[in-house]
Amino acid sequence: MRNKAALAILLVFPLTGCCLIFKGTTQQVAFSSEPSGAVFTVDGQKVRTPVTLSLSKTDRRLVFSKEGCHDETCDLNTKTCSLFYLSLPLGIAIGVDLISGAWREFETESVHVQLRPMPGTSVERDVQVKSDPPGASITIGGLSYGTTPAKFRLTWAASEAPKEVELKLAGYDDVRVPLRWESPSAEVKLAAKPESVAAKFGSDPPGAEVWIDGVFVGSTPRTEKFDWNAASPAKRVEFRLEGYAPEIRSLTKAVPVLDVRLKESVETVTLKVVSDPPGATLEVDGASAGTTPADLPLEWSVKKKRHVLRIIRAGFWHEEIGVESGRRRDPVTIRLSPLLPRFP
Repeated sequence: MRNKAALAILLVFPLTGCCLIFKGTTQQVAFSSEPSGAVFTVDGQKVRTPVTLSLSKTDRRLVFSKEGCHDETCDLNTKTCSLFYLSLPLGIAIGVDLISGAWREFETESVHVQLRPMPGTSVERDVQVKSDPPGASITIGGLSYGTTPAKFRLTWAASEAPKEVELKLAGYDDVRVPLRWESPSAEVKLAAKPESVAAKFGSDPPGAEVWIDGVFVGSTPRTEKFDWNAASPAKRVEFRLEGYAPEIRSLTKAVPVLDVRLKESVETVTLKVVSDPPGATLEVDGASAGTTPADLPLEWSVKKKRHVLRIIRAGFWHEEIGVESGRRRDPVTIRLSPLLPRFP
Protein backbone atom coordinates (compact mmCIF):
# COMPACT_ATOMS: atom_id res chain seq x y z
CA MET A 1 0.00 0.00 0.00
CA ARG A 2 2.82 2.39 0.90
CA ASN A 3 4.59 1.64 -2.39
CA LYS A 4 1.42 2.56 -4.34
CA ALA A 5 1.10 5.89 -2.50
CA ALA A 6 4.72 6.75 -3.16
CA LEU A 7 4.30 5.88 -6.83
CA ALA A 8 1.22 8.12 -7.06
CA ILE A 9 3.18 11.07 -5.62
CA LEU A 10 5.99 10.55 -8.11
CA LEU A 11 3.49 10.53 -11.00
CA VAL A 12 1.60 13.62 -9.82
CA PHE A 13 4.63 15.74 -8.79
CA PRO A 14 5.89 16.48 -12.34
CA LEU A 15 2.37 17.72 -13.19
CA THR A 16 2.33 20.13 -10.26
CA GLY A 17 4.52 23.29 -10.11
CA CYS A 18 7.11 23.73 -7.34
CA CYS A 19 5.73 27.19 -6.52
CA LEU A 20 2.19 25.88 -6.19
CA ILE A 21 3.29 23.09 -3.85
CA PHE A 22 5.59 25.10 -1.58
CA LYS A 23 4.28 28.67 -1.86
CA GLY A 24 0.64 28.43 -2.90
CA THR A 25 -1.40 31.08 -4.73
CA THR A 26 -1.69 33.54 -1.82
CA GLN A 27 0.81 35.23 0.50
CA GLN A 28 0.53 36.96 3.87
CA VAL A 29 1.46 40.65 4.04
CA ALA A 30 1.54 42.79 7.20
CA PHE A 31 0.38 46.45 6.91
CA SER A 32 1.16 49.22 9.42
CA SER A 33 1.15 53.00 9.47
CA GLU A 34 2.25 55.94 11.56
CA PRO A 35 -0.08 57.12 12.95
CA SER A 36 -1.95 53.83 13.12
CA GLY A 37 -5.61 53.47 12.14
CA ALA A 38 -5.14 54.35 8.45
CA VAL A 39 -7.84 52.95 6.16
CA PHE A 40 -7.10 51.39 2.76
CA THR A 41 -8.99 49.22 0.27
CA VAL A 42 -7.69 45.90 -1.02
CA ASP A 43 -9.61 43.41 -3.16
CA GLY A 44 -12.77 45.47 -2.64
CA GLN A 45 -12.47 45.29 1.16
CA LYS A 46 -11.79 48.26 3.45
CA VAL A 47 -9.34 47.49 6.26
CA ARG A 48 -7.54 49.48 8.93
CA THR A 49 -3.88 49.37 9.99
CA PRO A 50 -2.30 47.47 11.63
CA VAL A 51 -3.49 44.30 9.89
CA THR A 52 -2.10 41.15 8.27
CA LEU A 53 -3.86 39.87 5.13
CA SER A 54 -3.58 36.82 2.89
CA LEU A 55 -3.57 38.19 -0.67
CA SER A 56 -3.47 36.73 -4.14
CA LYS A 57 -0.13 37.40 -5.80
CA THR A 58 -0.87 40.34 -8.13
CA ASP A 59 0.52 43.88 -8.32
CA ARG A 60 -1.51 46.50 -6.43
CA ARG A 61 -1.55 50.22 -5.78
CA LEU A 62 -2.90 50.97 -2.32
CA VAL A 63 -4.07 54.31 -0.96
CA PHE A 64 -3.93 54.88 2.80
CA SER A 65 -6.20 57.52 4.37
CA LYS A 66 -6.65 58.95 7.84
CA GLU A 67 -8.53 61.99 9.04
CA GLY A 68 -6.24 64.98 9.50
CA CYS A 69 -3.51 63.47 7.29
CA HIS A 70 -2.63 63.53 3.62
CA ASP A 71 -3.34 60.33 1.70
CA GLU A 72 -0.31 58.12 1.09
CA THR A 73 0.02 55.86 -1.96
CA CYS A 74 2.04 52.65 -1.87
CA ASP A 75 2.75 50.10 -4.61
CA LEU A 76 2.74 46.44 -3.60
CA ASN A 77 4.56 44.70 -6.44
CA THR A 78 5.42 41.10 -7.21
CA LYS A 79 8.46 39.35 -8.61
CA THR A 80 9.22 35.88 -9.95
CA CYS A 81 9.26 33.24 -7.22
CA SER A 82 12.70 31.72 -6.78
CA LEU A 83 11.19 28.21 -6.79
CA PHE A 84 9.71 28.81 -10.25
CA TYR A 85 13.08 28.11 -11.85
CA LEU A 86 13.05 24.63 -10.29
CA SER A 87 9.93 23.87 -12.34
CA LEU A 88 11.69 24.49 -15.67
CA PRO A 89 13.06 20.92 -16.02
CA LEU A 90 9.57 19.51 -15.23
CA GLY A 91 7.93 20.70 -18.44
CA ILE A 92 4.16 20.81 -17.87
CA ALA A 93 4.76 21.95 -14.27
CA ILE A 94 5.67 25.41 -15.62
CA GLY A 95 2.20 25.82 -17.00
CA VAL A 96 0.64 24.84 -13.70
CA ASP A 97 2.56 27.59 -11.87
CA LEU A 98 1.76 30.15 -14.60
CA ILE A 99 -1.96 29.38 -14.74
CA SER A 100 -2.39 29.34 -10.96
CA GLY A 101 -0.35 32.51 -10.42
CA ALA A 102 1.89 30.65 -7.95
CA TRP A 103 4.96 31.67 -10.00
CA ARG A 104 4.83 35.11 -8.35
CA GLU A 105 5.65 36.36 -4.88
CA PHE A 106 5.46 39.80 -3.28
CA GLU A 107 8.66 41.84 -3.11
CA THR A 108 8.00 42.47 0.58
CA GLU A 109 5.96 40.82 3.32
CA SER A 110 5.50 44.03 5.32
CA VAL A 111 4.32 47.49 4.29
CA HIS A 112 4.71 50.55 6.53
CA VAL A 113 3.61 54.07 5.54
CA GLN A 114 4.17 57.50 7.10
CA LEU A 115 1.14 59.79 6.93
CA ARG A 116 1.84 63.53 6.83
CA PRO A 117 -0.44 65.73 8.91
CA MET A 118 -2.54 68.33 7.08
CA PRO A 119 -2.16 72.05 7.84
CA GLY A 120 -3.73 72.96 11.14
CA THR A 121 -3.45 69.41 12.47
CA SER A 122 -0.84 67.53 14.47
CA VAL A 123 0.52 64.04 14.81
CA GLU A 124 1.79 62.06 17.81
CA ARG A 125 4.83 59.87 17.47
CA ASP A 126 6.67 57.44 19.70
CA VAL A 127 10.18 58.82 20.27
CA GLN A 128 13.35 56.95 21.22
CA VAL A 129 16.57 58.70 22.30
CA LYS A 130 19.83 56.87 23.06
CA SER A 131 23.39 57.98 23.81
CA ASP A 132 26.79 56.35 24.17
CA PRO A 133 27.59 56.41 27.04
CA PRO A 134 24.05 56.34 28.47
CA GLY A 135 22.75 58.51 31.32
CA ALA A 136 22.64 61.84 29.44
CA SER A 137 19.83 64.23 30.38
CA ILE A 138 17.28 64.91 27.61
CA THR A 139 15.81 68.39 27.11
CA ILE A 140 13.37 69.30 24.30
CA GLY A 141 11.86 72.77 24.08
CA GLY A 142 12.99 73.58 27.60
CA LEU A 143 11.26 70.48 29.05
CA SER A 144 13.06 67.50 30.61
CA TYR A 145 12.38 64.01 29.29
CA GLY A 146 14.56 61.99 31.65
CA THR A 147 17.89 60.39 30.78
CA THR A 148 19.09 58.16 27.96
CA PRO A 149 18.00 55.63 26.91
CA ALA A 150 14.39 56.85 26.94
CA LYS A 151 11.07 56.28 25.12
CA PHE A 152 8.20 58.78 25.13
CA ARG A 153 5.61 60.43 22.85
CA LEU A 154 5.79 63.84 21.19
CA THR A 155 3.32 65.86 19.16
CA TRP A 156 4.26 67.59 15.89
CA ALA A 157 2.19 70.27 14.20
CA ALA A 158 1.90 69.98 10.42
CA SER A 159 4.20 72.93 9.71
CA GLU A 160 6.48 72.50 12.73
CA ALA A 161 10.23 72.47 12.16
CA PRO A 162 12.33 69.59 13.53
CA LYS A 163 12.48 69.57 17.32
CA GLU A 164 15.90 70.15 18.88
CA VAL A 165 17.04 67.51 21.37
CA GLU A 166 19.74 68.60 23.82
CA LEU A 167 21.82 65.94 25.58
CA LYS A 168 24.03 66.69 28.57
CA LEU A 169 26.34 64.39 30.53
CA ALA A 170 29.07 65.40 33.00
CA GLY A 171 32.52 65.06 31.45
CA TYR A 172 31.18 65.18 27.87
CA ASP A 173 30.40 67.94 25.37
CA ASP A 174 26.76 69.00 25.14
CA VAL A 175 25.05 67.79 21.96
CA ARG A 176 22.06 69.17 20.05
CA VAL A 177 20.44 67.05 17.34
CA PRO A 178 17.29 67.61 15.24
CA LEU A 179 14.36 65.23 15.69
CA ARG A 180 11.89 64.92 12.80
CA TRP A 181 8.45 63.38 12.99
CA GLU A 182 9.23 61.21 9.93
CA SER A 183 12.09 59.49 11.81
CA PRO A 184 11.54 60.20 15.52
CA SER A 185 14.64 58.53 16.92
CA ALA A 186 18.12 59.73 17.81
CA GLU A 187 21.24 57.77 18.75
CA VAL A 188 24.24 59.93 19.62
CA LYS A 189 27.85 59.11 20.53
CA LEU A 190 28.98 61.71 23.05
CA ALA A 191 32.46 63.23 22.83
CA ALA A 192 34.45 63.32 26.08
CA LYS A 193 35.25 66.85 27.25
CA PRO A 194 38.95 67.47 28.10
CA GLU A 195 39.86 69.15 31.40
CA SER A 196 43.30 70.55 32.20
CA VAL A 197 44.59 69.39 35.62
CA ALA A 198 47.97 70.20 37.23
CA ALA A 199 49.82 67.09 38.41
CA LYS A 200 52.53 67.30 41.09
CA PHE A 201 55.44 64.87 41.41
CA GLY A 202 57.70 64.57 44.45
CA SER A 203 60.19 62.08 45.87
CA ASP A 204 62.27 61.45 48.98
CA PRO A 205 65.12 61.95 48.31
CA PRO A 206 64.42 64.57 45.62
CA GLY A 207 66.02 64.64 42.20
CA ALA A 208 64.38 61.47 40.87
CA GLU A 209 63.72 61.29 37.13
CA VAL A 210 60.02 61.24 36.23
CA TRP A 211 59.02 59.09 33.24
CA ILE A 212 55.37 59.19 32.08
CA ASP A 213 54.24 56.45 29.70
CA GLY A 214 57.89 55.92 28.76
CA VAL A 215 58.69 59.62 28.18
CA PHE A 216 61.10 61.57 30.42
CA VAL A 217 59.47 64.83 31.64
CA GLY A 218 61.99 66.08 34.23
CA SER A 219 63.11 65.54 37.83
CA THR A 220 61.36 65.86 41.16
CA PRO A 221 59.97 68.09 42.47
CA ARG A 222 58.00 69.28 39.43
CA THR A 223 54.50 70.13 38.20
CA GLU A 224 53.02 69.17 34.83
CA LYS A 225 49.62 69.92 33.26
CA PHE A 226 47.57 67.23 31.51
CA ASP A 227 44.28 67.29 29.62
CA TRP A 228 41.89 64.63 30.92
CA ASN A 229 38.48 63.51 29.73
CA ALA A 230 36.06 60.83 30.89
CA ALA A 231 37.63 58.26 28.56
CA SER A 232 41.28 59.00 29.34
CA PRO A 233 43.21 55.98 30.68
CA ALA A 234 45.50 56.22 33.70
CA LYS A 235 49.09 57.27 32.97
CA ARG A 236 52.03 55.07 34.04
CA VAL A 237 54.56 57.08 36.06
CA GLU A 238 58.03 55.74 36.94
CA PHE A 239 60.44 57.41 39.36
CA ARG A 240 64.12 56.62 38.76
CA LEU A 241 67.12 57.62 40.87
CA GLU A 242 70.56 56.05 40.81
CA GLY A 243 71.11 53.86 43.84
CA TYR A 244 67.37 53.45 44.48
CA ALA A 245 64.79 50.93 43.33
CA PRO A 246 62.38 52.32 40.68
CA GLU A 247 58.90 53.19 41.92
CA ILE A 248 55.87 52.88 39.62
CA ARG A 249 52.58 54.69 40.21
CA SER A 250 49.34 55.41 38.29
CA LEU A 251 48.39 59.01 37.56
CA THR A 252 44.69 59.77 37.11
CA LYS A 253 42.54 62.86 37.03
CA ALA A 254 41.21 61.89 40.47
CA VAL A 255 44.73 61.41 41.94
CA PRO A 256 46.90 64.18 40.43
CA VAL A 257 49.55 64.24 43.21
CA LEU A 258 52.25 61.57 43.44
CA ASP A 259 54.85 61.71 46.22
CA VAL A 260 57.03 58.63 46.71
CA ARG A 261 59.62 57.51 49.23
CA LEU A 262 62.37 55.74 47.31
CA LYS A 263 63.98 52.61 48.69
CA GLU A 264 67.74 52.18 48.51
CA SER A 265 69.03 49.57 46.12
CA VAL A 266 71.29 47.24 48.11
CA GLU A 267 73.95 45.26 46.26
CA THR A 268 75.77 42.37 47.91
CA VAL A 269 79.30 41.75 46.62
CA THR A 270 81.64 39.04 47.90
CA LEU A 271 85.05 40.44 48.88
CA LYS A 272 88.00 38.06 49.05
CA VAL A 273 90.37 38.88 51.98
CA VAL A 274 93.78 37.17 52.38
CA SER A 275 96.43 37.80 55.03
CA ASP A 276 100.09 36.84 55.29
CA PRO A 277 100.43 34.94 57.48
CA PRO A 278 96.88 33.46 57.34
CA GLY A 279 94.66 32.70 60.33
CA ALA A 280 94.16 36.33 61.36
CA THR A 281 90.90 37.34 62.99
CA LEU A 282 88.68 39.54 60.83
CA GLU A 283 86.36 42.33 61.88
CA VAL A 284 84.10 44.26 59.49
CA ASP A 285 82.75 47.59 60.69
CA GLY A 286 83.45 46.45 64.28
CA ALA A 287 81.70 43.07 63.96
CA SER A 288 83.45 39.70 63.95
CA ALA A 289 83.71 38.20 60.45
CA GLY A 290 85.78 35.01 60.86
CA THR A 291 89.45 34.42 60.00
CA THR A 292 91.60 34.81 56.94
CA PRO A 293 91.44 33.75 54.22
CA ALA A 294 87.75 34.69 53.90
CA ASP A 295 85.05 35.52 51.34
CA LEU A 296 83.05 38.34 52.90
CA PRO A 297 79.54 39.16 51.58
CA LEU A 298 79.39 42.93 51.93
CA GLU A 299 76.33 45.15 51.25
CA TRP A 300 76.69 48.38 49.28
CA SER A 301 74.21 51.20 48.73
CA VAL A 302 74.10 54.97 48.26
CA LYS A 303 74.38 55.35 52.04
CA LYS A 304 76.88 52.57 52.55
CA LYS A 305 79.86 53.36 50.34
CA ARG A 306 82.72 52.28 52.66
CA HIS A 307 83.54 49.31 54.90
CA VAL A 308 86.35 49.17 57.47
CA LEU A 309 88.31 45.91 57.81
CA ARG A 310 90.43 45.12 60.92
CA ILE A 311 92.90 42.21 60.87
CA ILE A 312 94.21 40.91 64.19
CA ARG A 313 96.81 38.19 64.83
CA ALA A 314 98.86 37.50 67.89
CA GLY A 315 102.50 38.51 67.47
CA PHE A 316 101.69 40.93 64.66
CA TRP A 317 100.67 44.49 64.40
CA HIS A 318 96.96 45.04 63.93
CA GLU A 319 96.01 46.30 60.49
CA GLU A 320 93.00 48.46 59.61
CA ILE A 321 92.03 49.40 56.07
CA GLY A 322 89.03 51.03 54.40
CA VAL A 323 87.40 49.52 51.32
CA GLU A 324 85.59 52.04 49.09
CA SER A 325 82.61 51.14 46.90
CA GLY A 326 84.62 51.83 43.77
CA ARG A 327 86.95 48.92 44.69
CA ARG A 328 84.30 46.61 46.14
CA ARG A 329 85.17 43.84 43.68
CA ASP A 330 88.96 44.01 44.14
CA PRO A 331 90.47 41.27 46.38
CA VAL A 332 92.31 42.47 49.49
CA THR A 333 95.71 41.06 50.47
CA ILE A 334 97.32 42.18 53.76
CA ARG A 335 100.89 41.46 54.84
CA LEU A 336 101.08 41.61 58.64
CA SER A 337 104.15 43.06 60.32
CA PRO A 338 105.57 41.09 63.29
CA LEU A 339 105.89 42.77 66.66
CA LEU A 340 109.54 43.49 67.48
CA PRO A 341 110.82 42.58 71.00
CA ARG A 342 111.50 45.42 73.43
CA PHE A 343 114.97 45.77 74.88
CA PRO A 344 115.76 47.63 78.09
